[in-house]
Amino acid sequence: MSKQYAPAGKESDMEDKEKYIRVGTTLCKIVRCPLISGDYIEEKILWSYEALRQDYGKSNLPEIEKYDGFCIIPSHIDYQQVYGTFLNQYEPVNHTPCEGGSLYPVISGTCF
Repeated sequence: MSKQYAPAGKESDMEDKEKYIRVGTTLCKIVRCPLISGDYIEEKILWSYEALRQDYGKSNLPEIEKYDGFCIIPSHIDYQQVYGTFLNQYEPVNHTPCEGGSLYPVISGTCF
């Protein structure tokens, strides 16, 4: 599904509690997959409603965000994760350019 890189030591938007989303009729669990570098990649993995009921019980299910589908709308200036009822699979660039600098870091110069 979708992956998002999260540097080590930086807290992501995810808290300690588990997060689930439904896209169309498919249930996904948002997980942080550890990397050897100590960083994480956020992934959406398929999950079953039966496993969700086993984990939480029938009457104690977590809140599940619902989307009609996925879209891909790239934007580095005005990034939005959600467009209407669609979840944007495009991920923002984790680099903030310096004034007058390039969008991406360069080896020469002081702008990183």
